Amino acid sequence: MQMFIDVIRYEDSSQHSIPNTHCVILDPRVGATLNWEYLHAKKKVPQPFDPVVLHEVLDNLLPSDMELCGCNIIMVPMHHRHHWTLYVINFTLRRIDILDPNPYGPALAGMSWADHHKNTVKTEGKKWQRCKLIVSRLTKAIQQVRPHSTIPKFGKYQIAPILNLPVMHPLSNDSGFYVMFYLKYYDFNDGQVKGTLNQDNISTLRSEILHLLTFHYLNEIKPLPAEVEMLRRTVQSEG
Repeated sequence: MQMFIDVIRYEDSSQHSIPNTHCVILDPRVGATLNWEYLHAKKKVPQPFDPVVLHEVLDNLLPSDMELCGCNIIMVPMHHRHHWTLYVINFTLRRIDILDPNPYGPALAGMSWADHHKNTVKTEGKKWQRCKLIVSRLTKAIQQVRPHSTIPKFGKYQIAPILNLPVMHPLSNDSGFYVMFYLKYYDFNDGQVKGTLNQDNISTLRSEILHLLTFHYLNEIKPLPAEVEMLRRTVQSEG
């Protein structure tokens, strides 16, 4: 996931003379820090949430206060219970969209979206719905590390799933690929995913993403093994 995000940033910077901060994609480690209790649940001595850790991670990732002035969305890939989802803070629509590739309902033995995103988290003597706790921590942290930006507080934005999403086969391991697809094709103007993907062509998506990451300039494994190099495609520019 991190490599894919790095590629998106690299491609964006190579196409624009100035940084495009209309869309800010945060690293998965931000999501992991926001989901602190799950990350530390299996440790012998669980540590309480430390906002300083989150502040340090964000301070190294976020653009400057001035560059954030035109920000339309902040995207946060989340990994919870071995499953990837995407949280999108949409300032244009003033809401928080959660893009989840699970086919909830009968296909998952009745498991619902709320079972995954609104399960109860106990912290600092309070009970929270997990998604609300994540959003609360993020909005407070951004105000702390970028106090002079025009990013509004979003703790009271409506949190809801995006419907009519491409979703994966039940119990498959493809959630990460679907979230990469969402990252690329989410449209902040209406909060919809504009690309086309169905369960029958997921193998094509896997192949395309793996090919992109393997042969991209940012891949630090060089030279590639000869048997891998044979799979490189030569793409000729049109016109």
